[in-house]
Amino acid sequence: YGIYFDTDKAVIKPESEEVLQAVLGLVNTYEGSQLEISGHTDSVGDDAYNRKLSTARAEAVVAWLKNKGAAMGKLSA
Repeated sequence: YGIYFDTDKAVIKPESEEVLQAVLGLVNTYEGSQLEISGHTDSVGDDAYNRKLSTARAEAVVAWLKNKGAAMGKLSA
């Protein structure tokens, strides 16, 4: 919902910044919370490939949050 990737890529697009900043604010505000970041893909490709790409996208979001100072103990991909 507002975090964008090019087709077949797990690199976050710049237009995702506003939503990522909002998520970072939530992570930093709710200290006791645990958040699971999930990714998704379109239906092109087989299930195994799309699961791998979805995981890579979720991990890219977690890495972005970590690089911005989010507490990693609260995040999982």
